[in-house]
Amino acid sequence: MPVYALACPNCGHEYCGMVLEGTRPPPVWECSECGSDQVVLKPGAPVLAHPWEQRDYHSACLCCAPKAKSGLSM
Repeated sequence: MPVYALACPNCGHEYCGMVLEGTRPPPVWECSECGSDQVVLKPGAPVLAHPWEQRDYHSACLCCAPKAKSGLSM
């Protein structure tokens, strides 16, 4: 399950979005703060695998955990 780093140009909110295995990323991402449909993939941010897919899973979920615990810097 890929985890994408997303950014909203309208309100500045940065967050992660996960795409379930066997599905496609949505054609339009929606901001979880302001509801804008102008969200973009954060430039230069890697697409990461969900930690649950790792053999050595010891870290918090990138999607669900607070930013401070996720290890993903935005």
